[in-house]
Amino acid sequence: MSKLVILYCFVVLKLINAFPNPTETYSYGTVLRDPDIYRVFWKEDGHSITFELHVKNKGGWVGFGISPNGGMKGSDIFTAKLVNGQLTFEDRHAVAKSKPIKDKLQDWEVIVAKEVGDHVIYKIKRKLQTCDPEEDREIKPGTVRLIWAYGSITSGTDYLTQHSDSTKRGTRSVQLIAGEIPEKKLPDGLKTIDIKVNNFTLPKNRDTFYRCEIVKLPKLPGKRHIVAFEPIFDTKHPEILHHIFLFGCNNYLNINDSHTGSDYECYTDQTNMGTSRDRCNIVMLAWGVGGQRYVVPDEVGFPIGRDEDPSYIRFEMHYDNPGLKENIVDNSGFRLFYTDKLRKYDTSVLEVGHKVTRFQIVPPNVQDFVTFGKCPSECLEEVFDKAGLEEVTVFASILHAHIKGVKIKLKIFRGDKELEPLMEESTYDFNYQDIINLPKLRKIRKGDRLTVECTYDTLGENQAVLGGQSTRQEMCLAFISYYPALPISKCVSEPIRAKTAPIYQSIKGGTIDWTRNNQIEIQREIANSEEVQVYCDNGQIRYKVDDTKITVSNNYVPYTKPNLCDGFPMPSEKYPFSEILKEPNVYKVYWKVVKEMITFEIQVKTKGWVGFGISPNGNMKGSDVIMAWMANGKFHLQDRHAVAKSEPVLDKKQDWKLIWGKTYHEFSIYKFERKLKTCDEEDIDIGTGTTRLIWSYSTALMGEGDNFVGHATTNRGTKSVLLLNTKSEKSDEMKLADSEPIDFRIGNFSLPSDVSTYYRCEMFKLPDLTKKHHIIAAEPIIDTRHPSLLHHIFIYGCGHDHEIKDEHVGQGYRCGSDEINMAGQFDQCNIVFFAWAVGGSRFFFPDDVGLPIGSSGDSKYFRMEVHYDNPSFQENVTDTSGIRFWITDKVRKNDLRIMEVGHDVTPKQIIPPRSSNFLTVGSCPEQCLSKAFEASGREEVTIFLALLHAHLKGVRMKLRHFRDGVELEPINYEKSYDFNFQEYSLLPKFRTLKKNDRLVAECTYDSSNDDKPTFGGLATENEMCLAYVAHYPPIQLSRCHTQPANLKYSIRQKDSIDWLDEKVKADLQKSAKSRDVDITCSNGKVYYLSKDQSRNVTLEPYKKEYKAPNLCDKKEPGPNDSSRAFVNSFLFSILCIFYTVKLSMNY
Repeated sequence: MSKLVILYCFVVLKLINAFPNPTETYSYGTVLRDPDIYRVFWKEDGHSITFELHVKNKGGWVGFGISPNGGMKGSDIFTAKLVNGQLTFEDRHAVAKSKPIKDKLQDWEVIVAKEVGDHVIYKIKRKLQTCDPEEDREIKPGTVRLIWAYGSITSGTDYLTQHSDSTKRGTRSVQLIAGEIPEKKLPDGLKTIDIKVNNFTLPKNRDTFYRCEIVKLPKLPGKRHIVAFEPIFDTKHPEILHHIFLFGCNNYLNINDSHTGSDYECYTDQTNMGTSRDRCNIVMLAWGVGGQRYVVPDEVGFPIGRDEDPSYIRFEMHYDNPGLKENIVDNSGFRLFYTDKLRKYDTSVLEVGHKVTRFQIVPPNVQDFVTFGKCPSECLEEVFDKAGLEEVTVFASILHAHIKGVKIKLKIFRGDKELEPLMEESTYDFNYQDIINLPKLRKIRKGDRLTVECTYDTLGENQAVLGGQSTRQEMCLAFISYYPALPISKCVSEPIRAKTAPIYQSIKGGTIDWTRNNQIEIQREIANSEEVQVYCDNGQIRYKVDDTKITVSNNYVPYTKPNLCDGFPMPSEKYPFSEILKEPNVYKVYWKVVKEMITFEIQVKTKGWVGFGISPNGNMKGSDVIMAWMANGKFHLQDRHAVAKSEPVLDKKQDWKLIWGKTYHEFSIYKFERKLKTCDEEDIDIGTGTTRLIWSYSTALMGEGDNFVGHATTNRGTKSVLLLNTKSEKSDEMKLADSEPIDFRIGNFSLPSDVSTYYRCEMFKLPDLTKKHHIIAAEPIIDTRHPSLLHHIFIYGCGHDHEIKDEHVGQGYRCGSDEINMAGQFDQCNIVFFAWAVGGSRFFFPDDVGLPIGSSGDSKYFRMEVHYDNPSFQENVTDTSGIRFWITDKVRKNDLRIMEVGHDVTPKQIIPPRSSNFLTVGSCPEQCLSKAFEASGREEVTIFLALLHAHLKGVRMKLRHFRDGVELEPINYEKSYDFNFQEYSLLPKFRTLKKNDRLVAECTYDSSNDDKPTFGGLATENEMCLAYVAHYPPIQLSRCHTQPANLKYSIRQKDSIDWLDEKVKADLQKSAKSRDVDITCSNGKVYYLSKDQSRNVTLEPYKKEYKAPNLCDKKEPGPNDSSRAFVNSFLFSILCIFYTVKLSMNY
C-alpha cells in the first residue's frame, strides 16, 4: 500500500511539474530551460512561422526573440503579459543591453494566449520576411540564435523589468527552417555500429586536443548503406566535445590491424605510422557540436562493405576545454545505423574551402575580415570526367569555422555567373554545428566552381589569428553531402605562399604593425587573390590540378536575390544609400562612394535601353548621362552628354565604366562606376550638396546599331539626392537607445483653402525637466494625409523676458497677424532653435554635440512656425504635423546653437523678371560677429552644418567665409538648389569660425519665365536667401542679416516701373551686391548694434576671393616624359661626377 501511495504522489508531482500539451502537433520543438520552465515549438510554411511558447511564469511577463549573436543588441523580440485575462503584447527590438524599444510596425500576431496551471501559453505568428529591416530580423535557413527571458511585472505603463537573475534569460541556437528533410524517424530493421572512445583521459592543461584512433570496421557480407548516424555523449561532460570526424583510409596506405587499438594526438606524430594514419582523409561522416541524430534522404546511403570501400577509418575527436578542467575521462563516440536494403544512390561528402594551414592569416581587431577558399572548375571538371557524370545533387552541408567565425557562405558559380548560394550561415555559432539540410535540392554540374567565404570578428585581439587545428586558430570549410558519389574527398585552396609566407614570417618575428601602411587592406587583397594553390585530392587518385597554381577570376555577375519587400531584386552588395526613382517597383538606384570613386547599381523593369545621369537643374540640357542596353546577349554602356532635349551625344572620353550587366526576370540591372571628378568638360563633377539625378528608359528592345528611341513622359523623371551624404556606422535605433521623444505637433489645424501660402504659429512648452538635457536628434512628423502641403517648420525659443506663461501654451494663430491679443508678443519669440524644410528626414547631431534644454538659462516656451504651400487650393485639409525631438539626460561634451545668416526677409530684396542669373547677397559682418563673440566669451566656434534656404526661384546658393578680408573655402555650396529637397547634411569637414570673421550668403535666382518682379517675403512666391548655421560651443546670436541700405526702387513702385528695362535690372543687381547695408544683429530682444552702428554701414571690401584648386591642371606624364627625365637625370649625374673629380684634383 505504501508503495502505491509513493507511486501516486510521484505521478501527481510529475504532472504538476510537467509542461502542458501543445495546442497542435508541431514539426519542431526544444526546451529552453529545464526542467519544465520554458519550452518552444514551431512550424513554418515557407512564408510565415508559428511559435508556441510554454513558460512557467503565470502572472509575469515573457520575452522571446531572434538575435544576431545570442546577445540583446540587434535582436528582434516579442514581449507579452497576461493578467486577469487581459493580454498585452508588443513587437520590440533591442539596440543595446537595455529595455527593448517598441517597433513602429507591429509584425507579431497572437493566435492563442491562455493560462494552464502555472504555465502561460502564447501561440504567435509572423512572416519570415516582414520587410521591416530596421527593427525586425529576417528568418532564413541556417542557424538562428533564439533568446528568451521572463520576469515579474512592474507597475506603470511599461511592464518589463530588468531580469538580473541570469537563470531567467538565455540563448539557444536552432534551425528554424530545416529544409526538405524534416523527419528524423529511423527506418525499421536497421543494424548499428558503435565507434567509441574507451576511457580516454583528456590531458590536463590543454584547452584544445585532437584525439585520433584507427578503427577497423566489422567485416560485412557485402555492400551495405549507412542511412543515419548520431553522437554518443558521455553524459558526465558533454560540453567538452566539439566535433567528430570519420575519415576513410585508402587501401594504398597499407593500414592494417597493427595500426588499431591505440590512440594518438592527431597531426603531431611525424613517424611513418603517424604520417600514414593522418593521410586517412576521405571524409565519410561529420558531426559538430549542437547536432543530433541525422537521417539521410530515402534514396541515398553511405556505402560500406565493398572491397573498394575503406576497411579502416580514422576516428577523430576534437575536445574543447577552455576551462582546463582536470580528471576528465571520456567514453563518447559515434553510432552508425546501416541497412542491407540498398538505396538508389551512393552518397559522399566533399570537403571544400581554405586549406587548413598556418598561412591562413586573419588580422587582429577587425570586425569583418573575409577569408576565401576556392574549388575551381578545373578540379571539378576533371573529377566529373573521371566519374562519367554531368551533375550531382546536394542535399545537406556543414559549414565550419572556429570561435572567431561569424558568417559563412558556400557559393556556386556556373560560367561567369554566381548562382544562389548553396548554404549560408549569417549568424554562425561555433557551439552549434548541426548538419543543415538545404531548403531545396541543388545541382553541382561539371565545370562549376565553388567558394567558401568566412567572415571573422577579431575585435579585441592584439595578435593575428592563424589557421590551424586549435580552437583558438581558424578554419574555413564546408562539408557537402551529395549523390551520386564522385572520386574526390577534398577540393581546397590557399593564396600562393609567395604572398602569404612573408606576412607569416613578419608575424612570427614580431615585426608586423597592423595599424600602419594599409596592412589590413593588403591582407584583404591577399585573402581574395585570384592566384591560388589548389589541392584536388582523393587520396589515391592524383588529379592534374592537384597541388598546382591556378587563377580563379574574381570577375563575375553576382547572384541577384529576389526582394520580397519593395518588389525589386536584392542588390549585388550592401549599399549605404538607395532611392526608388519610379514607384511602385520600376526604377531603383543604389550607390556607394569609396575614396574618389562612386559606384551605382540601377535596377529597371524593362528589357529595353536605360538612361541615368546627373543634371544641373533636373532637365536634359547640360546633363551627364549613361545609356545602357543589351543587344544579342551582350551588355553595353556609353558615357554621353545632352546638349538639348534630344538624344545625348557620345562623349569623346568614356569615364563611366560598366562593371557588369544582367537581366533578372523583368529587370535589367547594371552596375557601373566613375570618378567623382573626371576632368572632362563633357561630364559634371559630383560633389557635396544636392545632386539632380535624371532617369529614363524604353520598353523597346535594342538591336546592334539601333538608335535610342524616345521615351514616354511616364518613363523619365528627376530626383534630388545627396550623393556624398555621410552615413554613421551606428543604426538610428542604436543612437537613440538612451533617449526619449518629445513631440511638438499642430493641434488639428484646418488649413484655409482660399490662399496658396499660409504660415501657422502655435505655442509650446517643454515638459518640466529637473536637470539639463540634450536634444541629440530631430525629425519631422508629417501628416500622411497631405504630405505635399508642408514646406518648412521653424522652432523659435522664447527668452525669459518675453512673459510667456503656461496659459499661452496651445494657442495658435496666423503668424505675423493680430488674430489673437498676444500674437505680437508671441512673434517676438524669435531665438532660432531648430529648422526643418521639405525633403529633410531624421537628423542626428554629431556624437559629442547636443542642443541644450532644461537648464535655467534655456528657453522653456517655444513658437512653432509651419509653412503650408497649397498652390492647388486643396479643401478640407486638417493637419497635425510637427517636429519630434529626441532628448537624453546623458549630456554631451558640447552645447550647440543655430543662427540664421543672410538677407533680411523683406520686400527690399527685389529680383527682376527675365533674369537667369540674378545674385542676392546677405552678410553676417564682422561688426556683428565680434559683438556676439564678446557677449558669449568666445574667440572661436566650430560650424558642423549649414542648411541653405531659398524659395522657388533659387537655383544656386553659397555660404562664403572671410577672415581679415581674405576668402576661405566656402562653408556650403548648393550648385543645383532644389526648393523641394532641403536635407540636413553634416559638412564634409567641420569649420572654425573666429571672432572677427564674416559670413556671406549668396543666392542665385532664375526668373527667366517671369514678367513681374519677385520680392522678398514669407510666401512661397516670394523669395528668401538664408543659411541656418549650426555650431558649438554656442554664441548668443540668433539673427545676423543685412539688406541694401540705399535702394533706388521699392515694392510701392511695382506697377509703375518697367522692370524689364535692362538699366533697371542693372541698378537692382548693383544694389543687391552693394557694400552699403543695414545690419540686423540680434539674440531675441537683445540687439548688439545701435542704430548708428547698424544703419547705412559700408562694409570693408574683400581683399582676396577664394579660388578652388584646379585638380585637372596637373599634367599627366606624356609618352616621352619618362625618357626625358631619365636623360636629364643622367646628364646631371655626369656633371656632378665631373665637378667632384675636378675638385678632388685641385685639392
